Parts: sequence; C-alpha cells; structure tokens
Amino acid sequence: MISQSATTSERHPLWLRLLNGAAAAGMFALSAAALAQDICSPVGKLETGPHDYRAPPPDVLFRVEKFHYNADVENIRKGLSTVNIGEDLEFVLRYFPNHSRALNSMLKLGIREKTNRPRGNKDTIDCWFQRATTFRPDDGTVNLLYGLWLISRGERKQAQEQLERARTSMPKGNANYVYNLGLAYFEVGQYDRSLEAAHAAYALGYPLPGLRTKLEKAGKWRPPSPADGSPDPAAESGDAKSPAKPVADPAKP
Repeated sequence: MISQSATTSERHPLWLRLLNGAAAAGMFALSAAALAQDICSPVGKLETGPHDYRAPPPDVLFRVEKFHYNADVENIRKGLSTVNIGEDLEFVLRYFPNHSRALNSMLKLGIREKTNRPRGNKDTIDCWFQRATTFRPDDGTVNLLYGLWLISRGERKQAQEQLERARTSMPKGNANYVYNLGLAYFEVGQYDRSLEAAHAAYALGYPLPGLRTKLEKAGKWRPPSPADGSPDPAAESGDAKSPAKPVADPAKP
C-alpha cells in the first residue's frame, strides 16, 4: 500500500489504485459507530514477546518470518504455513504487533478481498491496527498505514487523526515515509499538509514527481519559499535535509 520505488507508477501508486477502486465500489463504507463496536483485546503474552518490530530479537524475528512471512505472503500471493494468507499474517502480528510490512500486507489483502476480516482471520484488520497503535503509540509507520486503511474504508475523519499522529511521529530523514504521508493527506483533501509533505520529501531527495503532479492538477502546488511560513514536517521532527533515496518496503515506509 505504500509507494515504494521509482518503478512504482508515479501517477497511480499501487495503494492509491486499490483505494480508488475500493471507494468507487463503496465496499468499505462503514460508520464511526460500526468502527467503535470493533473493540479488541490487548496484545496477549506469548512464550516470548510480543516484541517491537523496530528493535526485534533477531532469532525470534527469523523464526517467525521463516515459517510465516516470505515473499508470497508479503505480496499476498499465497500462504506459507497455512492455506489462508491472513492466518500467516495474524501469526506474525501476534509476535510483532507493529510489524509494518505485515500490516501493509494485511491492508492490501483486506482491500483485495473487500472485507475487514480476510479468509481465515480470527480478528478484523481494524483490530490488528488498534492493537498495533496501542502496543507502540510512537510508531508513526503504523499510524500512516492505519490512515491508509481508514481511507479505503471511507472513514476520512478517523484517517486524518491517524495521519496527524503519523506526522508527529515520523522517522528522521525518511523521504519515502514523508512522500507517502503527502499522498495520504492529498486523498483526504488536506492539501496544505500534503504540500508541506511534498516540500519535505523533495528536499530529502525523493525522486518521483507524482505528488507534485497531483497537487499541480488540483491547483494546490506552490514552490517552497523561506518566506512562506508554512511548517515543514521534516524540520519539525528534526530531519536532516541531506538527499535520501526511497526505501523499498513499508517497514521504513
């Protein structure tokens, strides 16, 4: 769901194409009341963990991913240890609730299957995102992905809340993260925030012009100016202005 590299379509990244298709079909239109009813139990204790995906025990991460998270699972082609992809993803998320790549895969799976509870899943996708944000409230990557999921559901107000959390918790110097945040802000109509993110992403060296093109077509683009006075999200989080190449997966998304 995250725009990942220069080979990704600049005008219509994968996650954006999926979101547009979901919105057009009206497949995720749920009310805030319905979301509120999806109350989840907290992350449970395991023989080891749960662990923070940003600083994982290497041996545990290796074992979990070896049997439940290969390229087929990540790209939602087929399960690894189970018939249903969602079961493998749930196993990963039990040990690493903020495993951003697995959350990203779960997000894509829900959109493809047009459901909040993919085949074989014991819990809803909303529930896994709620657990992740409760487990590590400072992990902005989770907030960004949750915001994208809510956008796909038509829950723009709730999505904006998650995007704002993502904005205040963004990792330092991550151009890909900031760029995708700008795309998400554009989708919910927060063009000023989208423009700020675009300026920050391009200052960090992000190569794709897609976000700028979208802002230009909407009549919302303007070049950065020191006299502008609009806050720079990268500057607010202390990010350096040195060029950065886009990363290839949503773990750093």
